[in-house]
Amino acid sequence: MVHGLWIRLIGTVICAGIGIVLAGCQGTAVSTQESVLIATPTFTASPLQTSIQTEVTDVRISMEVPAGWRSQQARYGVLLIEKSGYYHPDNKLSGIQMYVFVRAVDDFSIPASTNPNDAWNILDHIASVPGYIGDAAVSRPKGFKWHGIDGAYYMLTDSHHNLSLVVALILPQPKRLVAFNISCPQERAADIRAVLPDLLMGLTLNDMTIDSSLVEALPDPLEFPAYEYTYPEPTATS
Repeated sequence: MVHGLWIRLIGTVICAGIGIVLAGCQGTAVSTQESVLIATPTFTASPLQTSIQTEVTDVRISMEVPAGWRSQQARYGVLLIEKSGYYHPDNKLSGIQMYVFVRAVDDFSIPASTNPNDAWNILDHIASVPGYIGDAAVSRPKGFKWHGIDGAYYMLTDSHHNLSLVVALILPQPKRLVAFNISCPQERAADIRAVLPDLLMGLTLNDMTIDSSLVEALPDPLEFPAYEYTYPEPTATS
């Protein structure tokens, strides 16, 4: 599963792939449930909050919680979940979720590259390693600049009909990868871009405001890759 951002990095965002579920991280390996795909760390019901603050790897995260949503502090950041639901036993999401997570850039053992955009270099590496994304279909990462900061994104579709958009930024001081893994069921693909401004409203990283202008770096509409299912060959019968 790609939720939970490095799938299974979010069945595991940006685990698979903001979305499905990622796992823990050991050494320099990034978790398949808490990294770049969807994140589905254990969620416990808590009173509705209007904001959440935490600090991860020397990055202070402060977020507004949209009305009707729930928040949960996770190992590497913050998870926002629509109150309407989380996920079903078959690993299909029942609503939108966003996982904001932070990792030191040095956590990623990426090959040397001539591309000066570190966000793109990291996402390109992640998208090419099955240990991060499982068997999910993933788009080629695209790089961009946002207020002079390196940024990149890719999109992912997993075998459970879940979609994830993973957007990464490189904070310069200290040098950290901050990723947003937004995931949802396939039938709500159009809602990801529409809801992003509300999810980013009030978000600060070390007192730097992340506003809705970040959305302008993304294509409209978002075009998620198609997942190609394979089925076992029928057995011959006599």
